[in-house]
Amino acid sequence: MSRGNKIPFPRGRSAAQGTTIDTADLQGVHLEGQIVYLPDIVKGAKSRRSNADVVCRVVRNASSGLLPPGTAVQYADGYWGTRVTTCTAAIGNQCAGIVDDHLPTTGAQDNDLIYIIVHGPVSAKIVTGATSHTASKIYQGRSMWVADVAGTVEAVPDGGTSDDKLLGHFIGKAIDGGTAGTGLVTSGFITAGTVLVHVEIE
Repeated sequence: MSRGNKIPFPRGRSAAQGTTIDTADLQGVHLEGQIVYLPDIVKGAKSRRSNADVVCRVVRNASSGLLPPGTAVQYADGYWGTRVTTCTAAIGNQCAGIVDDHLPTTGAQDNDLIYIIVHGPVSAKIVTGATSHTASKIYQGRSMWVADVAGTVEAVPDGGTSDDKLLGHFIGKAIDGGTAGTGLVTSGFITAGTVLVHVEIE
């Protein structure tokens, strides 16, 4: 249920939901950029995951490929607030939000309309190969930012080098994390999976 606003499609779905998209006549352009408020519920259930709401923005996938759930995205050039592509850590790029973590594992097709979470709890992708630091265990409340592996996030290190400035895209705080052995990190290094983050982009 939304906070008094009519949602264009349910959370966990895209607008086209696998049907063919006419790229010569994109449907739903008037929905691009719309903000909706949704309850933070458990994926595949109606029970609440927390007492918080999530602020979502309707955006179009402009990545030229699939966008899986939990992917960190940035606005496409010339389409601020309306269209997104996979976020990278290059200087000047800014994370726009996290792709709806309730989407099917395969994600949303190119040119489809989806939700990105811009504020509130969401499971974001972490992956082996990001610039990790000995102190980068993911504890509850730890600051998170975009990693140098496209579309993923990692914990902000306690210390680092000037190279870390490339990764300075703060997105929020970890809600659910842990130390080595939880499946989220191993010996201080982030491994593949997801981490529940309270996004604070908007």
